[in-house]
Amino acid sequence: MLVQEQLVRISDGTLLATDVFRAADERPRPVLLVQTPYGRAGLRQGLDPVSLVRSGWAVVLQDIRGRWDSGGSYRPWHHDAADGADVIAWCRDQPWSDGSVVMQGASYDGITAWLAASTLPPGLAAISPVVSSADVYDPMITSGGTLNLGFLANWGLGHVTVGDPGTSAEVAGRAADLLASWERTVERADVVEQIAACFPPAQEWFGIWRGDERRTWVEPLEGTPLQRDGLPAFHLTGWFDTFVEGALRAYSVLRATPAGGAQRLVVGPWAHASVFATSCGDLEFGPRASGWDRFPGEQQEFLRRAAAGQDTGGGATIWVIGAQDWAELDHWPPPTSATSLYADLAGRRTAQWRREPVDSAGRLEWEHDPARPVPTTGGRILHPDPPHGPGPRDRGTLHARDDVAVVTSPALDADLLIMGEPELDLTLTSSTALTDLHVQLVQRTPDGRAVGLVGRAHRLALTPHEPTRVRVGLGTIAALIPAGHEIAVELASSNFPAHDVLPEAGSRRVDVAAGRQLRLTLPLWDGRAGRAAPATP
Repeated sequence: MLVQEQLVRISDGTLLATDVFRAADERPRPVLLVQTPYGRAGLRQGLDPVSLVRSGWAVVLQDIRGRWDSGGSYRPWHHDAADGADVIAWCRDQPWSDGSVVMQGASYDGITAWLAASTLPPGLAAISPVVSSADVYDPMITSGGTLNLGFLANWGLGHVTVGDPGTSAEVAGRAADLLASWERTVERADVVEQIAACFPPAQEWFGIWRGDERRTWVEPLEGTPLQRDGLPAFHLTGWFDTFVEGALRAYSVLRATPAGGAQRLVVGPWAHASVFATSCGDLEFGPRASGWDRFPGEQQEFLRRAAAGQDTGGGATIWVIGAQDWAELDHWPPPTSATSLYADLAGRRTAQWRREPVDSAGRLEWEHDPARPVPTTGGRILHPDPPHGPGPRDRGTLHARDDVAVVTSPALDADLLIMGEPELDLTLTSSTALTDLHVQLVQRTPDGRAVGLVGRAHRLALTPHEPTRVRVGLGTIAALIPAGHEIAVELASSNFPAHDVLPEAGSRRVDVAAGRQLRLTLPLWDGRAGRAAPATP
C-alpha cells in the first residue's frame, strides 16, 4: 500500500492538504473521498483507510480550505460546494482512479459531501452523510426561529481553539477560556458578541438570524441539481442527534427525485457523538441497538455498488424506542393513521388528554420570566459533557415549575406505536409580540419517571393579547408507548441554554372551549406496512 501526502491545487489556486491511501499496483480503483475541517490526521484513525484500501478503494482524506494544513481562509459552508467539485474532478483524473468517486463523512464532513453533491459534479456516484444535515441554517444556527445558543457556543468556540492557522494565539486562548467555562459563558449578556469576536464567521450567522443580513452560501437542497435529479445516498442518523430532522428531510427530498429508489435510511437511538452506542440519556436500549456489526458493512457495500454503477437498493431501518428493536421498512415514514387527543383542563397549568373533544371551557396558563428560564434537560443537543448531555432524560422536576404547563393522558389501555411527527393544534394568546413555544413529548412510566422523547422550538410572531390559532410539530420519532404508561406534552416558553431566551417577560395562555380545542395528533402505525414489524416488549 502507498501513502502519499500532497497539496492539491484547486481552480482558484488554493492548496488543500491531502492524504492519499492506495494500493501499490497501478490498477485504477473507485475513490472514497472525505473532506473535513477537523483535521485529516484524526480521520486516519477513525476511518481505518488501510482496511478500506484492502477492500478495493483508493482513499482521499483532505483538510478543507482554511483548516489545519490547507491554504485559504475558512468560512463555513461558503466554499465547500465549489471546492468539493474541484477535488472530485482531481480525483477522477488521477491514474489510480477509475473515474468514480463517492463521499462519506460525519457531522460537518457530511455537510461537505452534501455541498459537493449540490451541483452533481461528473464522477460523483453516491454520498453517505452520517449524523449530518443537508440543511445548514436550520438546524445549525437556528431551530424554529430560535438561536441554537448552546450548540454555537460549543461548536463555534471549539473551531477556534485548534486547527485554524489564521487565528492568533491570543484569540485561541480566549476561546479556550470561554469554552472551559461554558456554563458561565452562555449566561453572559454579550455571549453572541463573544463568540463572534473569537470566530468572525459567526457574525454573519447572527446577522442572518436577526434579519440584518442575507444568507450567502448554498443550501444543498434549495433549487439545486441535486434537489431536481437526486443521487444515491446512504443516510445514517440518530433520534437524539442535533441534525436528525435535517437528515430526515434530505432523505424525503431525494426520495422524490429520479434517484428515489437509491435512498437508504438508518435511524438509531443515538446522539451526535454516540453513534452505535447502546444507551443514550437515561435509557439503555440493549446490544441490538448498536448496529456496529451491521451498518458500516452495509454502508460500504452501498457505496461500492453505486461506484460500480449497480443497483444499490433502498429501504429504511428504524430503531423503535420502547420496542427495543429495529423496524425494516420500504420507506420512512410508513403509512400511519392519525389519532387525536383533546385536552380537558384540570388546573391552571395542568390538563388531561381525552379521546373526544371536550365541552368545558377554560385556560391553560404559564408565565415567561427571562431571569429564570426553563433549564435544558436532554434532547437533541450538542453541548459539553453532563449535566448538559443529550438524549431522553427524566423531566419530572420541570413539571413542578410554574412556567411549564403539562397535559397528561390516563394510563394507556393498549400500546401506542408512534411513527412520524406528532402535532399540536392550539389557540395561543401572549402578552408579548414575540413568543417562544417549546413543546415536548414525554412518556410517563409507572415508576414515576417523565422521560422526554422528542421536542421542538417555535418562535412565533403574534398580536399581543389576541388569541391566535397555531399548529406546531413536536419532532419526528419512532416510539412504542406501552399499555400502563402515560403520554404527556409539555408547553413552556424557554429552554436554556439550548436556545436563546426572549428578553421580555410575559404571560402565555391556551384557550380551551368549543371550537378552540387543544388537540394532539399522533401518527400511529399498526406494524403491518413495510417488510417487517418491530418486536414488542
